[in-house]
Amino acid sequence: MKTPILLGMLAWAALAGEPNLPCDYFKSLLHFRLGALEAEQVLHYPFQTFDEKNGYCAEEMDHGGMGYMFAVWNMESGKIFGFSEPSGRDPNAYDTTFWAYRQGRWVELNDVAPPLSLQDFWDEHRPVPAELKPHAFFEMTLPRKGTTIKVWLKGICVKGDCENGYRIGREATYDHLELVWQAKRGRFVKGTRSRER
Repeated sequence: MKTPILLGMLAWAALAGEPNLPCDYFKSLLHFRLGALEAEQVLHYPFQTFDEKNGYCAEEMDHGGMGYMFAVWNMESGKIFGFSEPSGRDPNAYDTTFWAYRQGRWVELNDVAPPLSLQDFWDEHRPVPAELKPHAFFEMTLPRKGTTIKVWLKGICVKGDCENGYRIGREATYDHLELVWQAKRGRFVKGTRSRER
């Protein structure tokens, strides 16, 4: 038996056909991820950025509320799509996933970006304290221009323990890492690290 969400996604796919412009893909992925009803509500958020030229699309709520961001990278064999949505781990941050659109279906890609760890933001000559690892959160900022993703290190509270989250901000050597796009490989690699906050 098909659920209402699945029926909504199938109806959207039948009506929309093959996406054409970057923000058409964004709308299609929103429907796939959220279901038709919630996606349509999101598409009525008051702050909208549809930059077809740069392959960047965003729907953001007013008054600093969260929203959804989307970016496109071209490679020799097609396109890769990045999608940022409110995180389940930190209500003030975004989770980012990567997708491909193949034969009318969305497929999540788990090997586009390298795995990140707290060690990536730490001095190579100091060990990372084990108790801090669960408190590390890596938030990606999708680019509107260019192809490089900025990754920000954030410390978060876990089960009411906020002190270790604060320690990450104080003790980490870096708080910013770039992920550099390599079109021929269709992958991101780790690039420059810095402290910007």
